[in-house]
Amino acid sequence: MQEIITGPSTNHCMPTLTELLDNALDKYHAGNLAEASALCREILTIDSMQPDANHLLGVIARTQLNFTSAYEYLARAIQLKPHELQFQLNFAAVLIDLGKAAEAKSHLQQIDKHFPTSDKIALMLARLELESSNPHQAQIHFEQALIRDNTCIEALIQLGLIAKHLAEFNKAITYLRAALSLLTPSQPQISEPPEYPERAAILGALGDCYKSLGQYVFAIDTYENSLKNDPNNVNHMLALASALYSDNQMAKALGYFQNALALETKNQDAAIGIIQSLLALNRTEDAYQASENFIAFHPHGPLGYINATAILELMNRLEEAMTLGEKALLLFPMDPKLTINLAICYRRKKRYAEAVELLKTLDTTDITEIADITTESTDTKARQLFELGKLYDKLNQTDCAYEYFCRANQIASQNWGDYLPQRQKYFEKIDHLSAAFTADNYRSWLPFHDQLTANASPIFLVGFPRSGTTLLDQILDSHPAIQTLEEKPVINAVEDEIVKLALGYPGAIPFLTQQQIETFQALYFKVAAQYITLDNKHLFIDKLPLNLAEAGLILRIFPKAKFILAVRHPCDVCLSCFMQHFSYNASMAHFVTLEGTVNAYDALMGLWQQYARELPLIYHTVRYEDLLKDFDAETKRITQFLGVEWHESLLNFDEHARQRLIHTPSYQQVSQPLYQDSVYRWKKYAQYFAPFMKQLQPHIDYFSYTNN
Repeated sequence: MQEIITGPSTNHCMPTLTELLDNALDKYHAGNLAEASALCREILTIDSMQPDANHLLGVIARTQLNFTSAYEYLARAIQLKPHELQFQLNFAAVLIDLGKAAEAKSHLQQIDKHFPTSDKIALMLARLELESSNPHQAQIHFEQALIRDNTCIEALIQLGLIAKHLAEFNKAITYLRAALSLLTPSQPQISEPPEYPERAAILGALGDCYKSLGQYVFAIDTYENSLKNDPNNVNHMLALASALYSDNQMAKALGYFQNALALETKNQDAAIGIIQSLLALNRTEDAYQASENFIAFHPHGPLGYINATAILELMNRLEEAMTLGEKALLLFPMDPKLTINLAICYRRKKRYAEAVELLKTLDTTDITEIADITTESTDTKARQLFELGKLYDKLNQTDCAYEYFCRANQIASQNWGDYLPQRQKYFEKIDHLSAAFTADNYRSWLPFHDQLTANASPIFLVGFPRSGTTLLDQILDSHPAIQTLEEKPVINAVEDEIVKLALGYPGAIPFLTQQQIETFQALYFKVAAQYITLDNKHLFIDKLPLNLAEAGLILRIFPKAKFILAVRHPCDVCLSCFMQHFSYNASMAHFVTLEGTVNAYDALMGLWQQYARELPLIYHTVRYEDLLKDFDAETKRITQFLGVEWHESLLNFDEHARQRLIHTPSYQQVSQPLYQDSVYRWKKYAQYFAPFMKQLQPHIDYFSYTNN
């Protein structure tokens, strides 16, 4: 028999399909897509119905943006292996890639019936709703995902962001804090698709929520943490600066605005923030220089000119303001803010008719009739109408003026937002203070031995807004032995700390200990020192009109404090408040109607009268009208009350005022010599006061006024 020579053995085992597939997956995860694809195709030559190979080829094709091929492979994979969740999810994803969102949504809803515990299906449905701008539906699906997996970070983050978008800030804070607790510092970013926002971004969103709620301490801390995670994030830097500004930490705010501008030299928000911070710090010339820098960087827009003209007007450099404003209007005709700024200058120069004509070049359509109104455009329209009201008042066209004031307040009220519902809370607070600060309760206070001398204690200049407090502020600040602080929330910082005590405010007032009161005194001076350089050579006057309501608290913390009460005919005060476009805050929300203004006056001045009757306040009343009638005599009475010699510098208070930046609506009046135009102005509007005279008459009598 012939011998068969076989040679070396070649009997190697052929790899199984499972081994080929495992190898393909290894190549895929290593990024070798070509080799992975080749192995999958080899599998399909052996078994064209192999579901995993079809699936992997679909995934690879999708990675390579070949969505048509991906669709074919993945459709075959789910047909062959319908109960594989990941196959179904990837098929839905490629439908989305192909622009078939409705088909993808329908597919996900179908498979959700078969995989009712899958958070991934709920997440994909939520993302589809987000992309379709349906936040409420997205919220439902994210909540479903969270029910299915209570550690689902993406659901927590997105629910937080949606709640923030819907202005549900407390809910947003809860979700975002929960997400952060799972997203530890050692895990700043989840790398698996879909990527979650970085930790810094979540902290930024959380800070935004705190800021929106006015919880600036928490907002500041959160933004600072976000910048530790992302030090050069300009948006978070600006948000931190804004929160610091809102918390009256102007110097720190300025620093962060400047840092942001250094990183992005043409960032307008940073540049405007610098201007506003400098103004708040009374660095007026620097603010004007910053506005000129803004113009140099942004010459093709009106914003720099708007700020520059406004600052010049604040500095009482009216001729310069008008020259710049007229030049700017040639560059940017009909710009409403520039037009209003120029009209204000014309009014101050008594060019009333020109100012009216200028303002009437702007659109006079009621803003309530226009769609998509922004807060800024509403505010601008309100400023225009308030200014027209003032001009018609100057022209003695009273009915026309009153109509404009009504329209202006109606439009401005659209920006008061949450402040309007808070008006009732303000009255409730006054009721609580009235109940707490009685003679009987005063006698129950724990004893306090004040170590401060009378001269070392602050002096509080108070009164209802528009009663002449700013005029008195400027007069007294011109005295070489006096320094005044203009409208900073210093005593509020003390109140905020007392609120945290077990009995709160005013409940804790009788039970404050020696140590607590001394701590609160130190806090007061610490906060005041943020705004003014205190020394023992000057009497310190804290001017904030509505500290009127806090006279009981002030007496408890500073028993030797003196009060200067500025008063004016109640009708003139209420009219002036109604005519004024105030900054938006809870206290000023009363002034959008004449009735609301009268109610606020009645409540607050009634509270003061109780304080004066029930508590041992040391106070001196200054009637605005008397000050105008006999300036020397009234100022001598004030200086005698304060224990300082009268000084001739008081006579030149208007020159002194022009050197200061005044942050109240009265800055225009107090920077000029005394005038009597606004005394008994309410008589022109007597018909509008008729329904309220019964309510105001007791106050008219209390302060010894007549109606003639």
